[in-house]
Amino acid sequence: MSAQAEPRTLMPCRWGLLPTAQGAEVMSGAPVFRGTRVPIQTLLDHLEGGDSLEVFLTDFPAVSREQAQRFLELAGRAVIAALDADTA
Repeated sequence: MSAQAEPRTLMPCRWGLLPTAQGAEVMSGAPVFRGTRVPIQTLLDHLEGGDSLEVFLTDFPAVSREQAQRFLELAGRAVIAALDADTA
């Protein structure tokens, strides 16, 4: 029996719809882009290494632009919320 690919849906989170999934059966539980086996950390590593979002999307075509942009937007909101909480 073959496993069906998970649809590219977004799940709710505190800041909106999260384009990620996580589970022990996928990439040893590392957070991945929903519907793929591409770890979120891979996007962060690319950006930290100086690659553009375009390079990442070319290297990992299973990740949609919408997923990557939404993740970055939510990550930014989480950092700002954490900084705001630290100053409160």
